[in-house]
Amino acid sequence: MDSSSPAPRDSRGQPRAARDDRQRPSWPGNNMARYRTPDAVCLAVGDLHLWSLLTVHHALNRVGVVATLRMLTVRKVHRAVSACRYFELTGLGDLLSLMPEAAGSAQFADAFDAEYRQRFADGAELIRAAQWKVATAPEDFTVTGV
Repeated sequence: MDSSSPAPRDSRGQPRAARDDRQRPSWPGNNMARYRTPDAVCLAVGDLHLWSLLTVHHALNRVGVVATLRMLTVRKVHRAVSACRYFELTGLGDLLSLMPEAAGSAQFADAFDAEYRQRFADGAELIRAAQWKVATAPEDFTVTGV
């Protein structure tokens, strides 16, 4: 008779494979599904800000301001604005704070989308800001032990 404990199972009852450190994503926020499980890990403040900012950034890049505000709540936009302050992205924060107003007018929405694409769509400024913050405040990020 085998006295070892059974292999861990996922929510569908399937065996869950163990993951070693080489298989872990470099950014813990890349796969948010594991944070919705009963044994969820709390994200650090930097991870939360990064996730909030990237959620809005990717939506704006894909579908523009009007559709983004249909998909996301204004509260999520406010979190992204807060993330801009955290990462010291003042220009981006100022622009994102105009999203609710921009979505109310087709002409303003077109101008907003054009400015966003021109200034921030490539994500280079976001990447530099995130790299700087990770370098200066690594304790704000959960890059190991997740």
